[in-house]
Amino acid sequence: DQYTTPDSQYRSPGLEGLHDCLFRAGLRHPQTDLFYTFVCQAVTGVAVRTKDGHFDLDRPSQQVFASADKRELAEIPGLAPLRFHSLVAELGGKVRRFREFVHFDSARVCPKYLVAYRRLP
Repeated sequence: DQYTTPDSQYRSPGLEGLHDCLFRAGLRHPQTDLFYTFVCQAVTGVAVRTKDGHFDLDRPSQQVFASADKRELAEIPGLAPLRFHSLVAELGGKVRRFREFVHFDSARVCPKYLVAYRRLP
């Protein structure tokens, strides 16, 4: 929810294609702020946990990324050359609201639903 922006009206710039799919057959945009999120099915596998985005929470001397470009996770200790499959950013440090699960391989994530919602005051 912290990364969403409001969609306040039908045919908002940049959302025309989404609106064409969602608001048809008598369904209408409520003309109030809507927010969207995907619900995904994901294979987490062996995850590395961090609070700062740099070091492994369970092995503090180990970095979570294989290199400075942060495109691949580090090798699993004792199972090299296998790499961690996902990253869990735990609350505290840089993450303030919710734990985040980060996947670096799109083959391990399958979007299942698009949810439209309104925030309550």
